[in-house]
Amino acid sequence: MSKKIQPFLHRHLLWLLGVSQDDQLGCRGCCKRITGSIYVCFGCDFYLHRSCAELPTEIRNFFHPCPLLLPILDYEYICNACFKTGSGLSSRCKR
Repeated sequence: MSKKIQPFLHRHLLWLLGVSQDDQLGCRGCCKRITGSIYVCFGCDFYLHRSCAELPTEIRNFFHPCPLLLPILDYEYICNACFKTGSGLSSRCKR
């Protein structure tokens, strides 16, 4: 039986599967191509690397005094640390 999780990053259950390099799937978390073990939501065509799906929900960082949440953003943003444009997973202040 396949492993399934209810991640904080998505509202539906995700199923752990293996995919080949021939599959052209992109991770919604880091926006990179996926191969190997991935988590999938079949209803939404939502894909995450196993490592992205298993990230902690909250982190502490020396750049910012408050706890940071880790949502997936569906739009581009400018990073406050490196000033580069990004999308996908982004640390956000809880406040």
